[in-house]
Amino acid sequence: MLPASYHCDAATLYGPAFAPMLRQAPISALLAEGSDISVMPKKLL
Repeated sequence: MLPASYHCDAATLYGPAFAPMLRQAPISALLAEGSDISVMPKKLL
């Protein structure tokens, strides 16, 4: 398995309660096959 990492502002994305846990290095990673996804900029509805 290759090393896993992520880079994001966890407090902004998930809230301050999750930030300390998400600052730690991952201890596992999951790769799942499935449909392609697209991540688009947010829009007001």
